[in-house]
Amino acid sequence: MVLLPLWGLNAKAQDGESIRITGRVTDSIGTPLQGVSISVIGKSVSTFTATDGSYQLTAPSNGTLRFTNVGFISQDVAINGRTSISVVLVEDVTALTEVVIVGASLKQRDLTGAVVNINEAALKERPVLSINEALQGKASGVLIRNSPQPGGNASIRIRGNNSMQYGGNPIYVVDGVVMESDFNLLNLHDVLSINVLKDASSTALYGSRGAQGVVVVTTKKGSTGQGKVTYDGWVGFQEFVNESLTLGAKDMYDLRIEALENSNTVGGNFYANNPGATHEDFLNQELFAPGKLWFADYENTSYANGDNYNWLDAVTRKAVQQNHALGFSGGTDRSSYYLSFALNDQNGLVKNSNYKSYSGRINAEHHVNKWLKVGTNTSYTSGRDTYADDKVFGVARAANPLLPINADSLYLAWGNNWDINMENPLRSLTIDRKRTRNKILSANYLNINPIEGLNIRTSFSIDVLEQKYYEYIPSDIQQAKRDSYRGRAIHNIDSRNNYQWDNSITYDKTIGEHSISGLIATSMSRNSYNYTNVTARDFPIDDFRYYNLGAAFDKPNFALGSDFISSTLLSYLARANYSYAGKYFATLTGRYDGSSKFAKGHQWGFFPSVALAWDIAQEDFLKDIGQISQLKLRFGYGNVGNQRIPDYAFYSLYNPAYSSGQVSFNSSGLRGSPDLTWENQRQLNMGLDVGLFGNRLTLTAEYFDIVNSNLLMRRSLSTLTGYREAIVNIGEMTNRGVELSLNANVIRTNNFNWDLSANISSDKNTITQLYGDVNAIYAFGGFTGTDIQREGNFFLGESLNTIYMWEFDRIIQESDMDYVNGLTLPGKELQPGDILPKDQQNPGEPGYGVIDENDRIIIGKKDPKFYGGFSSNWAYKGLSLNAIFVYSYGAKAVSGYYESLMSGTGYGPTHKDMLDRWTPTHTNTNIPRATYDNSIRFSSGETSWGIQDASFLRLATLSLGYSLPQQVYSRAGLGGLRFYVSGNNLFTVTKYKGYDPENGDGYPTARMFVLGVNVSL
Repeated sequence: MVLLPLWGLNAKAQDGESIRITGRVTDSIGTPLQGVSISVIGKSVSTFTATDGSYQLTAPSNGTLRFTNVGFISQDVAINGRTSISVVLVEDVTALTEVVIVGASLKQRDLTGAVVNINEAALKERPVLSINEALQGKASGVLIRNSPQPGGNASIRIRGNNSMQYGGNPIYVVDGVVMESDFNLLNLHDVLSINVLKDASSTALYGSRGAQGVVVVTTKKGSTGQGKVTYDGWVGFQEFVNESLTLGAKDMYDLRIEALENSNTVGGNFYANNPGATHEDFLNQELFAPGKLWFADYENTSYANGDNYNWLDAVTRKAVQQNHALGFSGGTDRSSYYLSFALNDQNGLVKNSNYKSYSGRINAEHHVNKWLKVGTNTSYTSGRDTYADDKVFGVARAANPLLPINADSLYLAWGNNWDINMENPLRSLTIDRKRTRNKILSANYLNINPIEGLNIRTSFSIDVLEQKYYEYIPSDIQQAKRDSYRGRAIHNIDSRNNYQWDNSITYDKTIGEHSISGLIATSMSRNSYNYTNVTARDFPIDDFRYYNLGAAFDKPNFALGSDFISSTLLSYLARANYSYAGKYFATLTGRYDGSSKFAKGHQWGFFPSVALAWDIAQEDFLKDIGQISQLKLRFGYGNVGNQRIPDYAFYSLYNPAYSSGQVSFNSSGLRGSPDLTWENQRQLNMGLDVGLFGNRLTLTAEYFDIVNSNLLMRRSLSTLTGYREAIVNIGEMTNRGVELSLNANVIRTNNFNWDLSANISSDKNTITQLYGDVNAIYAFGGFTGTDIQREGNFFLGESLNTIYMWEFDRIIQESDMDYVNGLTLPGKELQPGDILPKDQQNPGEPGYGVIDENDRIIIGKKDPKFYGGFSSNWAYKGLSLNAIFVYSYGAKAVSGYYESLMSGTGYGPTHKDMLDRWTPTHTNTNIPRATYDNSIRFSSGETSWGIQDASFLRLATLSLGYSLPQQVYSRAGLGGLRFYVSGNNLFTVTKYKGYDPENGDGYPTARMFVLGVNVSL
């Protein structure tokens, strides 16, 4: 049971006498709130808080103060003779915050259905740079995997997977402008609130674009009153969390000796030819005898000297990040403005990698007269990326710890094998790779209010992104030497333009206890994309790099590419809301979308939805129970669509070619599908919202049942057709799940507050139909292209993200050899200490005793069984402590990196787990033996032995802040001053043996320590 006490303190005055009261109003994380109205109930006395949240007024000592602010729950506080009263206001998620959707401006309360709101205070809890990072762990049903690379995009899934191939991230709607990419270019400091729309009733506003969920972003606006200036800045220091996984030089040297001795072709042959030979004989006569090349001279020297070389340290560093944001806001009774500037500078952990961005925003609104309003929300962002070559990190972590570090060699070696594909990472750092992105996002609107309740709005928006990529590989490094060119330069330039024109009419009317509102709207968007790519080879000198492509003299290999692509979406939208007495709610929505991505006759789709709600707490039989603030039942059902496929997929496309005086047309390999049409999603949602003790304890529960049909997929075709594949509508899948979120204001007093929040989500998808009577679609690959892959297969009745392979049975012991020798194995000669796959057939069944393709099974899925986050926030006077945890449980993961580290040959990087490897005297282990004969045994990646448990619990952020008292910062003319320190990714509890269970093994997750300051004037 959660106790929610209200404690009082401070000296009391005599009842009824007027006293001077001072105090401060903040939000749940200690940020001062400006413009809060404070009034004395029953009196005409009132005031407002200043920029630092402070106030003062005179009131009767036995009176009651009422604190109100838009977006927060009003709070009544008895004075009880106190002369100092400070208050923490809790956000009201049902507040009347204006949210701009496509085609219209709605109140946040009109977003019926499954909606999660994240306010500015919650977004500030973590010193991060992107919206997705700030959302992680805070919204039920939202699974986010962040990218650890500088400027990297996080992946986000709302309610799991709802398309087999053409789903992906949700759309972002920023002040009404729809974005489908480059979300990380948004400045987080500009964001006022985020609404995550999850069910069909709420996403139906977006029709075909809302099938994967919608993230509605509302940016800050100015407010009436004194102008405000804010500065938010922080600097962070990064380091790898889990960098060192591999053996050092000595352990690697010893392991190689053991691997060679265990090998049939080395140790086996030696002992067979030398009966009675000892281990010392093997070392002296075989491994280290004159002329033997099992170890290189440099390895023996390093081992004898006790040297250990860490190539990864040579190409990485501790990195510094910094972020600075400056904001100006204010307004009059007719106009308001918000102006901001921001700088973000991220050094990467790999040398020569960096991301830097500059951004600015102007949000302005002006009432021309009492019925006409105009405004703009416009931002500009310029991003600059500098990349290290993709292989720098990978080669460095795979380098031989016995090989001295220097830039002299073109490539690296294990033993005497100098590998031309292991380019020296120190030399690869000289590759010059840069990307620039310039983005303009602008929503401009005109609103006419001819009569009360009626609003006519038109808006024109643009989302323009210009991107340039440059690369130069100098002539003196291995990449150029191996591929025989004297320097190579690349210019890739592309442009994406989205133009959006929305028109809407809304009407709101209240008659007694009846409230009705209606919306009709049209929306037209046109997306265009074009690119020009140029690759030039062979330059006289490297000095000019990619600045002078014309200097390249290998004209026959001069490569050019370009294309121009466009698509259009036209939509008609109608929506009606009705509520009675704050008890009963109904919403009907219909959207009619037409897409140019389909052929005529298949372009239009209709997507309706209905949502009903009943707030039982407002009924007479519960109204007098003060502990129950809200008890709302919700029901929603609706359809949305999906058209996220390549343009012109209904055409068979050909490219013209000219050769020997003849023109020919070459197929793109994709056969057109003129009958291609919308992927359809039907979704049922049931929800319960509970508020107790004046909403100090709130609970939200959701259940959803989604059916995705007419799935858009690439289907492989017989080569006899002349095509490789076609995009078609086939199959069906379901997705069901539950979501729970809890928020509690556990303690609320003048000086101390404690808030808790937690959420948990679970979803499960199942493929219910493929095409025809097919029950499996396999993904093929490997060296021959005919091997069934362990990922990417589709099985009827199973999850979308399965792992399909041989199941690990056990590490073979000497006592198992009679059974093992009786097996028919695919070209394997197994010994004690090797991995044994499980025979899936029982004795007497066909196939028993044979390990083949019939023994492959689904051994797990990559989706978690449940995931979420929880946080706790303590505030005592000006001091605050905030902890945020994220977690995931039950997902399996393929870690190709870990599997490669368990080869056990001694001729490649090796995981520290091999220190516990099987030996004849150490058999009680699950780690296979070391041997040079890997080709004749099952590798760690051929069975489920190497599959990882990707469950984790992570302390995402721990932050300690202090807001200086008013009497201190006011002397400097400030309106507020707060300092904080925080740590990101401080620890992770997991069984995962690669780098990170969330981000995988491509780039280690970083730990960061931050120093920050918030200043207001």
